[in-house]
Amino acid sequence: TNIDRLIGEVTTGYITDVKTFHNSGVDYIVIAQFFGTQESEIGIYAIKNNTIHKL
Repeated sequence: TNIDRLIGEVTTGYITDVKTFHNSGVDYIVIAQFFGTQESEIGIYAIKNNTIHKL
């Protein structure tokens, strides 16, 4: 699926949380990643027309 492909493309750390939501015809996914120690990152991506855009 799009989300599976997205997670494989954008993640390098350990995923701690994934949330998806839909707004105005666009699917959004929020991925929280943990890279060890204190380093973490939250990425927000939009999926539209089968393409992925980092916001």
